[in-house]
Amino acid sequence: MPNEFDLIVVGAGPAGASCALYAARAGLRVLLLDRARFPRDKVCGDFVPRRAQRCLEELGLLHRLLAAPHVRLSHLRLVAPSGAAVTLPFCPAQAKPPGYAAYVCRRWHLDALLVEAAREVAAVREGFAVTHVLRDGQAVVGVRGHGEGTPEESFAARLVVGADGHRSVLRRQLGLYRLEPRHWAAAARAYYRGVDMDPSTAEVHFLPWVRSGYLWLFPADDGLTNVGLGVRQHELRRQGRGLRQALAAALETEPLAARFSRARAASPVLGWPLPLGSRRRQVHGPGFLLVGDAAGLVNPFSGEGIGNAMWSGRLAAQSAAGGAAGAPTTAALRGYATRLWRDLGPELRLARQLQRLGRYPSLLNLVLGRAARRPEVGDWLGLMLCGQVSKAALLSPLTYLRLLAR
Repeated sequence: MPNEFDLIVVGAGPAGASCALYAARAGLRVLLLDRARFPRDKVCGDFVPRRAQRCLEELGLLHRLLAAPHVRLSHLRLVAPSGAAVTLPFCPAQAKPPGYAAYVCRRWHLDALLVEAAREVAAVREGFAVTHVLRDGQAVVGVRGHGEGTPEESFAARLVVGADGHRSVLRRQLGLYRLEPRHWAAAARAYYRGVDMDPSTAEVHFLPWVRSGYLWLFPADDGLTNVGLGVRQHELRRQGRGLRQALAAALETEPLAARFSRARAASPVLGWPLPLGSRRRQVHGPGFLLVGDAAGLVNPFSGEGIGNAMWSGRLAAQSAAGGAAGAPTTAALRGYATRLWRDLGPELRLARQLQRLGRYPSLLNLVLGRAARRPEVGDWLGLMLCGQVSKAALLSPLTYLRLLAR
């Protein structure tokens, strides 16, 4: 029947589009729905991490990213609360293998190319708002919604994937939505022109009055700079200030103020909540799976979510394809959660610990101050950036005692 599918994916961001692509290429009949029309903007740092690049390679889409407007970065500059700074290459000579390619691609372009690729292998409905989750007893069996000015329509599937962000309609209607300030962050972002900065170097500034968060300056295409501030909601409440106010205050403080003296805003300041992966949430149930921000997979330390989102879409598609003859079993759906936390759990737990360490400006001043003065400490940070420093070393007090001794 025309309104029946093997898989319905609600939300066509990186998590949902990736899920649809993987599932369709596995032979499933897929419907991908999103209330927006693409291209569209999305509040994000626009950094495309390694895990996202791997998914793009597997899907045969990395060449589309490289054909789209983007910037390839060569270095990352880290600035301590004290002002001490160190610049690290994304491909340090001592790394094995030697680092990785680092790209910034605005979500306007990245999400649109993913949706366009999905349109080639799946049914895609843009401008369609899902308003109801359809259930048969406890099991999710489909969705109902409407297009722009069109009557309501219902679609059935043996599995529904919620990829529609932190306020996912599946999460809300299934009673899974919880706002927990200690496990949520917020980000504000705007694009600027005319910022005084190296166009191949991303910058992260740990501000003295922002704990468990940072300011970023990422070069983007067309002469733009992605400027944003990410901070835990709990910290904002403690300070009693708004996110946009905090971002404005950061840019008015030296030495950033001088670097923005000739800059002009190219977009409004937009805010967005980030469900952090510092808490393991329910991501499956009868007839449904949650991926991306709907599953709460944002890295608690870096605030990055695209890579984990695409990876969760990949795993969800594998679960859907594994039950191609009928509705996935409870065991198969539980297997999605098991694989998800097996793959992402160690990294998220490490990021949670690093987030806690980031609460102490003195520790950031120590590490980055030493790295600014001693090349061997900078080399160690470069290896950490490439993922070649063990979790045990990152969390061991002995590591920081050794840094102090150098």
